Amino acid sequence: MATFIVNTLIDENNGIGVGAGTSLREAIIAANSNADANDTIQLSGGQTYKLSIEGREEDAAITGDLDITNGTIVIQSVGTGNATIDAQTKYSEFYGYYGIDRVFDVRNGTLKVSKVTITGGLTGNANTDRNGAGIRVNAGGAVEVIDSTILGNWATNLYVGSPIQPRGDGAGIWNAGSAIVTRSTISGNLAESFGGGIANAGTLVVID
Repeated sequence: MATFIVNTLIDENNGIGVGAGTSLREAIIAANSNADANDTIQLSGGQTYKLSIEGREEDAAITGDLDITNGTIVIQSVGTGNATIDAQTKYSEFYGYYGIDRVFDVRNGTLKVSKVTITGGLTGNANTDRNGAGIRVNAGGAVEVIDSTILGNWATNLYVGSPIQPRGDGAGIWNAGSAIVTRSTISGNLAESFGGGIANAGTLVVID
């Protein structure tokens, strides 16, 4: 069991404590590799952590989205207000939707987020990458969302260089594993197919 304190807003992957400090991406990579498989990552309340390292369909959190691959990883905000994790998707009339990736991809293990806002995610246009812009939970994965907000994510398949083939499901959460949502808000997400808030193909529990 380990606790990682994220002390930089910069999205980097140089190793824990190297470069600007310990980034959210570096903490997740380290937690994924821990044998004890039960780690906590602390963010500062009121701060925004912007994802900026491009590279879709990579599955170890090195580029693009933040992949969860092992054990239980708890990401929690400490202090006043929610910490925000922003994948920085934008829209223009010329380009359509463009951004680096979704926010979280739970490939295996469990992700727990507490007092976190998840925003700015965008899915890709491949059949394997079109669902779950905020959080994608694959079969065998699990997510718990507690006292958090998921908003402003786009499962559209519309971004620079893509054909216009809107097919994305589950803009806020796409779940094929297990999802528990407690005292949280999922609002203002856009799916061009099904489930602007949540598209569920697994086990889902929502608690006020």
